[in-house]
Amino acid sequence: RITGSNPIIAGTDNGSNLSIGAPNIVISSVTNVSCFGASNGSATVTVTNPGQTGSYSYYWSPGNPSGYTSPTISNAAPANYSVVVIDPFGCSSTAQASISQPTAIQFQTPVTTPPICSGQASGNISIFNVTGGSPFINNDPYINSPFVYQYSLSSGASVIATNFSGSFGELAAGTYFITI
Repeated sequence: RITGSNPIIAGTDNGSNLSIGAPNIVISSVTNVSCFGASNGSATVTVTNPGQTGSYSYYWSPGNPSGYTSPTISNAAPANYSVVVIDPFGCSSTAQASISQPTAIQFQTPVTTPPICSGQASGNISIFNVTGGSPFINNDPYINSPFVYQYSLSSGASVIATNFSGSFGELAAGTYFITI
């Protein structure tokens, strides 16, 4: 008669049906990439076997964003990741984590209005139908929209807009770069 005192041995056995278990694992957290094309996602795997002690080995693929020995990958690009966890007894389990990214920011061609007279700052640039990206969550009770975009001009002007469009006025003639 064999009685299991090691937590990975399940139950008591007469020698014919001894069962050894692999580590129980779960993807406990996933942080998606913040902007299209970025590599700042992360995922964490957790071993859930109660009472099992010792060091574990972690093998993440594809690639090796932050090292094989960590239960957490960081600085990860958007992809479907697989992690193999090997316990101190050589048993292994596999789990998958998917790190995604927001869609690319898209918008209509900006509409420009030139200054009325040379040397005046009366021009205008408007951006319409902005979609994608990661609009930030609005916590201002005076702005009636849950998500907003911030628009910045190379001149330093900035505006926060809630209706997926933005406009800059009182501009002199020149070249401007818009950041959304």
